[in-house]
Amino acid sequence: MLSNLRFSIAHFLSMIGIESIIVKFTKTRELILIPDNFGHGPIYYSIKSKHQQITDILIEYICDIAQNEILDIKKYVSLKTLEYDLPEMLINSSLIIDKLLSVVLLSQDNSVHFGIPQGQLPIKITNDYALCNFENFTISEGETIPLIVEHIPFKISIRIGTASSINLISAILECKNKEIYRTDIIEHIITQKWDQAKLWVYFYTLLLWSNLLILFFVLTTKNIIFLCLSLIINCILLIWEGIQFRIAGKAYFESTMNIVDLIRFYTTTVFILLRYFSIEYTTLTWIMITLNIIRGFTGFRAFGNTRYYIRLLQMCIMRMKDFLIIFIYATLSLGLMNSVSGNIEALSYQSLWSSPFGLIVGQTDQFSETSIVQIVTYILAVTTNMIIMLNMIISILADVFDEFQLSAEIYNFSEMTEVIMEIEQILSIWKMSDDFKYLHVCSHAYDKSGNEWKGKMIDIRDFIRDKFLNNDLKPLFDENKKQIMATEVKIKSLDEKVAANFKSVDGNIANIENKMNSFENRVGNIEGKINDIQGNIQTILSILSK
Repeated sequence: MLSNLRFSIAHFLSMIGIESIIVKFTKTRELILIPDNFGHGPIYYSIKSKHQQITDILIEYICDIAQNEILDIKKYVSLKTLEYDLPEMLINSSLIIDKLLSVVLLSQDNSVHFGIPQGQLPIKITNDYALCNFENFTISEGETIPLIVEHIPFKISIRIGTASSINLISAILECKNKEIYRTDIIEHIITQKWDQAKLWVYFYTLLLWSNLLILFFVLTTKNIIFLCLSLIINCILLIWEGIQFRIAGKAYFESTMNIVDLIRFYTTTVFILLRYFSIEYTTLTWIMITLNIIRGFTGFRAFGNTRYYIRLLQMCIMRMKDFLIIFIYATLSLGLMNSVSGNIEALSYQSLWSSPFGLIVGQTDQFSETSIVQIVTYILAVTTNMIIMLNMIISILADVFDEFQLSAEIYNFSEMTEVIMEIEQILSIWKMSDDFKYLHVCSHAYDKSGNEWKGKMIDIRDFIRDKFLNNDLKPLFDENKKQIMATEVKIKSLDEKVAANFKSVDGNIANIENKMNSFENRVGNIEGKINDIQGNIQTILSILSK
């Protein structure tokens, strides 16, 4: 620690952006991530300082710790930093944040227990302790099944309507990496908050549908009671929207449905007042009832089986909007050609739009075939609108459905998160205190959700991944790997033999060199002795010559 605020060296390196030192410590696994006095780890400061590379390195490091190390103090403290840093990490939207979230839901003791669950699985319990007794999830009577207990190793805000809970849900919605919705931890957080918010969701849905029902009675009767009830319900809905606007601010108008809500309230209120004075405008009534019906559709988000189709309908409309421009142009063009070929002097809605559009549902009475031009026009109309355009619409919708199936899990939980966010904003007016606790989840040890039919594309993808790759290709790859490893062993053995032979040859050469050196030394000694003898002889001859 470098200060009384519990800042570590990793905190300062993350703020300054010294990547090389952080990489060095992560490779040696000597880096320990600890929270400071504010509860933030080094990742928080790297995000705030916009050092994305360091952020990714630290996320990868925590992911490696969560996967490969036992639950010791190092692992516990490192994961504890996510308690306050998770919202910032989600907003940062790192490409590997989903990888981290997929491994931080830890098994409590890495073992399977047999028991009778208290209710429908998975069962969620929150408390102040990192560990939870298995008996808290089970009862004593019944047939036992294999169960496993998992937990989030850091506390999360579990009370909806609090500032921390709103911050967490907002961060999930803002995350650009939508793969986080496929991770168990995010799914458990969303479903845990959904369980708390669902009564409010049902209440709001009841208001929307009650408003539609009462408007029906307002249109069919002139009873003032229904007018008053409709006005009261719309005032409640307006207060609901007003609270959201107070919390969200300008961001409130970024949602198209919020704008529809405001227009819906205005038109409904004007309609009720005019109805009270027996004044009726058909256009205003049509707009009012259409907007209320559109808003009523959103009530189906409260139910898991219908939430799926609401999002699919939205996707179909969004994906078809560009095609509809071409379709409208083609229909108007065919209507104009039909009017010209039939010598119709006054162009009308019937001739320009209704006649060519009716071809889609088989209405051909408006097309005459008394001349060549009319016959050609009729053939073009049938070919274009009835065959080409209709089949293109079917193809587009089929592609949208396949695409939706691939991301259905993401759309489902993102839709739930948006609804939870609305409820959180409403409940925030009570200014409840934050409540951080550990989340424990008991689920079946072997049965996993998602085994139901999910569509053609996902079925093909699962077949390729689970059957073709694992059962067909993987054995071939494993066999090739074994052969390659056997070849490597043989090559290594040959290398060792060659190295031994070279070593033996090197030893023999060294011995020969030593012997040559010894021989050279001996020759040198002999030459020295000969030189000495020659010197002595020269001395003797010189003496004799005197």
